[in-house]
Amino acid sequence: MAEDANKKFYFDVLPDKDVLSFLERAENEEKNAEVWRKGQEKEHIETFKVISFDQQTRAIKLRFKTEGLLKALKASNNVGKNVLLKIPFDNIYLFTNTHLSYNADEDIYHAVINQNVYKSQQRSNYRLEANKFIRLQFKIDGQVFEANDVSAGGTSFSLEKSQAEKFQKNSIFRDLKVKIAKSTYDIPEARIASLNDFPFRDDFGNELIYVKVGVAFINLPKKLEEELTITVNAEARGEELRKMNTLKS
Repeated sequence: MAEDANKKFYFDVLPDKDVLSFLERAENEEKNAEVWRKGQEKEHIETFKVISFDQQTRAIKLRFKTEGLLKALKASNNVGKNVLLKIPFDNIYLFTNTHLSYNADEDIYHAVINQNVYKSQQRSNYRLEANKFIRLQFKIDGQVFEANDVSAGGTSFSLEKSQAEKFQKNSIFRDLKVKIAKSTYDIPEARIASLNDFPFRDDFGNELIYVKVGVAFINLPKKLEEELTITVNAEARGEELRKMNTLKS
């Protein structure tokens, strides 16, 4: 069976010696760490600074420093909870499951790294595929389609061949929308990048010819591209965690 190119590139279990090396670096460079509970929206992510890492106990000490919407909080809402922890390193990040505790005397938080640590390379063109947990929609030329996949670079959708005449290759469309789960983004301009026929059998056994339409986003504003990347990566992270939990159960 062929490997999923996205998964091969995007998520890897990190060997233990590399885990220790990265966490030592996190201490030396005082990296930020993000903490949240599974299912929380991104505005509830809490930010900490890595204070130290103990190789013997595998415990990270963290100082609470959340800003933005949560800046009024004086303490983490995740104490005593099982959480996801992410530490960014340049163009990659590490994430793992852990338990967050708090030492009031030191005003320091603790997390023990005793489960698999995953490395992910951050890239804007990661392709997120639709499934029963992730609904993707794309609005073009006044019509809304269920999208097959989406990335910060584009999307794709499918329709009957008889309906595909107006989507000619290299034609340009403006004022589009893409919806990823609960988030909707306005795409100013896009180009039809590809058209590929494929057979489809309906509920009555009739074979129909459908067309998969590939769409490339054009000249996205930098802020919009970053927002798309964050949302796609967040949904991809959630999907991988669902897969891991399924394998464990």
